[in-house]
Amino acid sequence: MTHDQLPEDALAVVDPSRPMVLRTRRVRAFLLALAALVGVLVGLVMAVGEEPVATRVFGVVVVMLSLYAVWVLLRQAFVQQAEVRLDDAGLHIEGHPTIAWQEITELSAVTVSGQPMLGVHVEDEDGLLERFPAKTRALARANRKLAGTPVTVAVRNFGTGVEELGAAVEVYRRAHTAETEGS
Repeated sequence: MTHDQLPEDALAVVDPSRPMVLRTRRVRAFLLALAALVGVLVGLVMAVGEEPVATRVFGVVVVMLSLYAVWVLLRQAFVQQAEVRLDDAGLHIEGHPTIAWQEITELSAVTVSGQPMLGVHVEDEDGLLERFPAKTRALARANRKLAGTPVTVAVRNFGTGVEELGAAVEVYRRAHTAETEGS
């Protein structure tokens, strides 16, 4: 997204002098947790029936994965930690290193597995990848292959669109890179 793609009223809606925090919608996380509970039930039926051993083992795996999904989703629904934060320091995404505004070169709308996402392109992708925690670095590399950038934000989680989130990020980026250039 470039400056001329910003909506006219973007600066009126977003105030880059104050932090902006986006959190997962609680209702969505709760409903997904309920759906994962169905997976627990299906796995239990597979695990305790008169099925072959392979089916019972698969059932146990389904139960374990579904319980993990329920735990993660209920945590999202009730703990409500900030997942994306825009502030003076840069763009903070849960599980990612902070990206300073000066590092961002471009924003783009990308689709990964049918899900709309905001792609955040940076000048030094390899340097950014080295700053990722070890457990998420491999995911970021896979993300780079799928989306063309190691950093994407799934906008569906926040009840907003790619264009709206991209406009907000661009307003912050412009405001804070102008401050450092003017100093």
